[in-house]
Amino acid sequence: MSQFLVEPLAVAKIVLHACKYPHTAVNGVLLAEKPSPDSSNSSSKPIVICNTVPLFHSNLNLAPMLEAALMQIEATYKNYAIVGYYQANELLNDASPEGVGAHIYQKIAENSPLPRSLYILVDNKAIDRKCSTIPLIYYQRKEAGQSQKLERLPNSAVAIDDEEDCLETLANLLVRQAYRSLVDFDNHLDDIGLDWTNSRLAEQIRN
Repeated sequence: MSQFLVEPLAVAKIVLHACKYPHTAVNGVLLAEKPSPDSSNSSSKPIVICNTVPLFHSNLNLAPMLEAALMQIEATYKNYAIVGYYQANELLNDASPEGVGAHIYQKIAENSPLPRSLYILVDNKAIDRKCSTIPLIYYQRKEAGQSQKLERLPNSAVAIDDEEDCLETLANLLVRQAYRSLVDFDNHLDDIGLDWTNSRLAEQIRN
């Protein structure tokens, strides 16, 4: 059984964020429903990543802005928990999860109410309009003595809900350049009238 199930909305927003800013690094967080107080919180059940929140594209390492963004996310999505992190690196051939992203992910993992957390790295080279494959690489933290290292997960550990439909949706979104309407927290800070929850885009993706 897979450890995680990622819904198409989450996949689409990650890829669209990377496509909107192809010449710079971007990042965001992964959301899952909070466990109910009476749930067993079983580690055998896959964690469902149902949404993402795009964060930054200008500077990924501004701690005050990141803290403010996370607080606003938690206040807005009261029934959801931040259970992971995603990033697309600046350079096309850079597929390393280390650096700033690894540090942010570790902090998120330490505070997650669920038994596992996920780091998604965008495979920049795998993005194309044909969308023949999901362009994502998956990592998870691994305890290694006193340190915590990132371990790459096999694709079998992460399932994409309705993967064929997800790929078709991605292809349609890219052809229509839907990434132009995506709003991240950087955009929202520049113009607070912009909707960082991307509610209209989410409806478009679901339809």
